[in-house]
This record gives sequence, C-alpha cells and structure tokens, in this order.
Amino acid sequence: MANSIKTLRLGQPASYCIQVQGVLDSSWSDYFCGLTITQMQCVEQGSITVLSGQIVDQLMLLGVLQRLCNLGLSIRSVEWLMEEVVSS
Repeated sequence: MANSIKTLRLGQPASYCIQVQGVLDSSWSDYFCGLTITQMQCVEQGSITVLSGQIVDQLMLLGVLQRLCNLGLSIRSVEWLMEEVVSS
C-alpha cells in the first residue's frame, strides 16, 4: 500500500483558516491576498473575523500574519486545512 501521509512543504500552496479577534469586512480581501473574510459573533469573546483560502507558500502566510498584527488584531488561531494538500 502506498504511503498516504500528507505533508506540507515551505514552498507549496496550502489552504488555511485564520481567526482574529475583531472585525474586518470583506473589502480587506485584496489586502490579504484574496482570502475570504467572514465574521462570527462569540458570546464570551465578541467579534471574530475568519480569513480562509489558499496561500501560495509559508512566506506569504507570514506576510498575512504580519499584516494582521500591524492592524492591531490579535491572532486566535491558524489552521492548516490538510485535506487541501496533495499527498506525498
């Protein structure tokens, strides 16, 4: 049976879901590399913005995270969506 372990490499595209505390509307999508932007409301934690979609490589991921920090938004989570990655 072939090895079906999914791996992530620095220079390959992958899909991510990033959650931040606070509100960004969908007009920020171009600034964040075309990621889809949606909002959630949490009773205990207030407004949460979710950015999701494919990012070209991990260098671009770091750029997106830096832009979020520069806007003063606290990063809650970064999730690699493994099902979007090609198997090795």
